[in-house]
Amino acid sequence: MAYQKKVWISWEKHQRNRSLANAIGFYLLELNYEKGAARYIRSVFKTVVFLLKNRPETVVAQNPSMVLCILVLLCRSLFRYYLVVDSHNSGIYPLDKKYTILNFISKTIQRKSDLTIVTNKNLSLQVKKNGGNPCILPDKLPDIPVQANPYRLNGTKNLVFICSFHSDEPYMEVLKAAQSINDVTVYITGKYQNKIKNISTPRNVIFTGYLSEINYWSLLLSANVIMDLTTRENCLVCGAYESVSLGKPMVLSDTEAIKSFFTKGCVYAKPDGISIAKCIYELFDNLNYYTEQVKLLKEELELNWKQSLYEFEKCITIPNVHKHIVTAT
Repeated sequence: MAYQKKVWISWEKHQRNRSLANAIGFYLLELNYEKGAARYIRSVFKTVVFLLKNRPETVVAQNPSMVLCILVLLCRSLFRYYLVVDSHNSGIYPLDKKYTILNFISKTIQRKSDLTIVTNKNLSLQVKKNGGNPCILPDKLPDIPVQANPYRLNGTKNLVFICSFHSDEPYMEVLKAAQSINDVTVYITGKYQNKIKNISTPRNVIFTGYLSEINYWSLLLSANVIMDLTTRENCLVCGAYESVSLGKPMVLSDTEAIKSFFTKGCVYAKPDGISIAKCIYELFDNLNYYTEQVKLLKEELELNWKQSLYEFEKCITIPNVHKHIVTAT
């Protein structure tokens, strides 16, 4: 057995972990057990056993999970590795900053880690404010699965709203918007059953429910327009990266983080039905223009990401790791 000296650890399946671990040549330890207390016991055990066997020099851990990050922080004193935490928006602002104890733990993780990866400048400034050492590395544009194939959808104008029915997603406002755009068929992904109850939904709305990865990508390939919305200010939504990879025009949220990163091929909606409907019409009325703009954006993001990756790799080269020198900003 070859010992893994560079490892990326995640306690859930996430495209970002897979693409970044592959890009930097790290072994991906992906543990994805069913929900409940038992999953933490199994994940802790598997992680510790892996660290004991491999004694890695560099460890990247995804946050969330906070439990994982606390574990690798505690193990660092024993195994003496360089610890990098890949903090998603909810890793910096757990549960939207509602609980003092979670905020304290999050700040401690940022302060104690050797390096904290974030996706944008605003999150980087927050990590610095919390006493951490940030490095900006946005998501890599995802590869489209070769098994995914487009198919004919119900309408002549088809939009996919990528949704998980979390509290930061204005899905009720999307339903209001759908009422005024009845010539557009709106497909809404995600587990909706416990979120949409006793509500009369417009006839042009189709809830897909949970989709497998291939079926999900096939649906996106089949749509004219893709929409992914959040009310979180510093969140770069995964659906936007997917849309750019596919060359699909997008309706995105009107936040500074999104507007500064996704600068072409999209329109920006406020989290209300009227604004969302206007943005959808704007895209369909000028579909060819926005499609061409997405192609330009894809070229820019691919080039910028290569530069960000180069800066990040300088941070985790062995000489810099041993000296705890960080050069990326």
